[in-house]
Amino acid sequence: MDIFQIIFGRFFVELIGASIRYSLINISNIIREKELKSFSKFWTPDGSEYKKLETESGNRIAALFVFVILLVLIYHFGQ
Repeated sequence: MDIFQIIFGRFFVELIGASIRYSLINISNIIREKELKSFSKFWTPDGSEYKKLETESGNRIAALFVFVILLVLIYHFGQ
């Protein structure tokens, strides 16, 4: 059961992080009239192991920010 939770949790966190990064970067590219990027560049990039590790770390950090903001909002408005 623990292995399932680890794999599912990792997948879920990276999916949320990739979605957040994809949305924010493409919104800023629309505003600056630049070319849009595909979701695959944020989810599973081609290239070296370093590039994959960099993308996974960015996704996890983005998801962490979202979770912290949600917890702060829940705590603040829950009182």
